Amino acid sequence: YDIMLSFRNKNVILSIALGSMLASAAHGENAKLTQSNTNHLETTEKSKVRGASKTPETRRKLGKGKSKCNLVPFDLPDVSELGGEVHQYDPDKKKSKKLTDNGLGKDSINKYAWSSALDDHDDLYVGTFNANFNLLGVRAFEENLEGPESFLNIWSGSPLMYSEGGAIYKQKKKGNFKQVLKASNNHVGFRKGINHMGKMYFGSSNSETGAKIFTNQYSEDSDEFKILNDSFTLHPNDVSIRAMCTSSHSGHLYIGTENVYDGPAIISYDGDSSWERWDDEGIDFGFAVAECTELSVGKMLFGTWNGGGYNLVVYDEVHESFSELDLPDHLDHNTNGVMELRVWNGYLYVGLLSYEDGFALIRTDTETISWEIITEDGFYQEQIDQIGLPKAKNPYPWSSAVVNGKYYIGTFAGVLNRGVGMGGNPLDLFDSRAQLWSSTDGTEWMLEEHDAFGEEFTYGFRTMQATSKGDLYIGTASHLFLPDISRPPYTDYFGEGLSGDLNKDICEIIDRIEEFGI
Repeated sequence: YDIMLSFRNKNVILSIALGSMLASAAHGENAKLTQSNTNHLETTEKSKVRGASKTPETRRKLGKGKSKCNLVPFDLPDVSELGGEVHQYDPDKKKSKKLTDNGLGKDSINKYAWSSALDDHDDLYVGTFNANFNLLGVRAFEENLEGPESFLNIWSGSPLMYSEGGAIYKQKKKGNFKQVLKASNNHVGFRKGINHMGKMYFGSSNSETGAKIFTNQYSEDSDEFKILNDSFTLHPNDVSIRAMCTSSHSGHLYIGTENVYDGPAIISYDGDSSWERWDDEGIDFGFAVAECTELSVGKMLFGTWNGGGYNLVVYDEVHESFSELDLPDHLDHNTNGVMELRVWNGYLYVGLLSYEDGFALIRTDTETISWEIITEDGFYQEQIDQIGLPKAKNPYPWSSAVVNGKYYIGTFAGVLNRGVGMGGNPLDLFDSRAQLWSSTDGTEWMLEEHDAFGEEFTYGFRTMQATSKGDLYIGTASHLFLPDISRPPYTDYFGEGLSGDLNKDICEIIDRIEEFGI
């Protein structure tokens, strides 16, 4: 709870307390993780399971001993059926067709369809985030906490996330997907994908040895991916590839990294063997260069995460110089960073995340910087006007595309469902659902989908691709903090004793947490 309270302005952290809240419900008081006199847990490498021990002395058969747990059962989802999915959305009919089930590759801990890109034939590639929330790793997470920014390591490998390695999938005919790459465990997922000069590039997240870019550029076989030789341009503390975009002027691929230790970088790659890295240009890049786009021919724009703010950084390819765009001075918004950059119909649109307020969407003419505020609260009033209540907090716009003259934004709805009151099934509060918004002019926005296509615990439309035929491929994000206890690390620690039913097994988990001070 100390962790939660210390960073209570970041609502996403509240979800980490899910296990503690279940424990509280079981015992009727605040359940705290206390140190055990005997430490049965071994220190493991970052890529291995934290808090998981297979030693016989830490095992006991289910049902043996007297449990203090009196959890009242309530309806729970079958977490093994949840996962990041792909939908094909028809903008004209406003209907979606689900292309995957039980997570990409039918793997429930492929929690996010985290990135995507279309090749020159409109074949869809999707990169996953593979993670199972590890209640057994709470203590290790607390001990390794180095400041607010280190929360970001949840998404690049941390004690709170057990991973079997991210994967890249390619859509085959009839909508089926095949796995074309399975990464090692330390590459927990692929956060960004792009088609650059006809070849596919996917950037990983890896807090152990550093992020890498995987590509099929080395092979005529489009299904063969290898790690791109970056000539040591990527540093070990670059834990995640957050941004990738292409310049129409130079043909270079631009890359933005996340680095909470040494500061992030902007990187340029010519598609062959030439690399250049900038990480100290007299401009504060914060701890992540999170988004990028081409502002105009020869000018690349980058959006940063600075914790309590952001910067918009311009690189002029002709003059080989960096500068900053003036930021709006009339925006009343607790901004944490940039999540959306798009140039459309003569305007630059910038989406800003805020866990406290909901996202802001602002725009300016690309020639004369004069900012206009479209929303400062995640379309709060628009939700009231169109569906009667603000169901989603919408901390940030998570994906976007333009189709047939319409600008689409998919949201991260937030960890908690604003439309649910207290009482009843407590997990209803965690069933927040992503929204899909559209606009023909950039200022008036219509809510096309507010229920994540009916998929429970689907709190984000994470990635979006527009096909040449006018369809949208939308990749979803399933609630990261609902663990599948039928999978590791739980099976590693508890053996075969767990049934996979959280209602039946939560008491065993709670007892173990208290018994061993995990």
